[in-house]
Amino acid sequence: MEQSIVRVEEFIFDAWNCLPECYSEVKKLAFGVLEIFGSTYSCEQALSCMNTIKNKVRSQLTNKNLESCLKQQVISQI
Repeated sequence: MEQSIVRVEEFIFDAWNCLPECYSEVKKLAFGVLEIFGSTYSCEQALSCMNTIKNKVRSQLTNKNLESCLKQQVISQI
């Protein structure tokens, strides 16, 4: 699923890059808006991982241990 998302993102960015240079300001605006969605997706994914890691059974985790577990989880998904 993530690979299909990456391909769609590449397609969208490629489409905007094909516009003539006279639309450079419109392209900048479009890329700015598109970046918001990418960073929102990353944040939501990280929060989802954090909720999975820190469930009722493991609610005693310190922030440092939670951060280490979260890093491992996110890196393993890349």
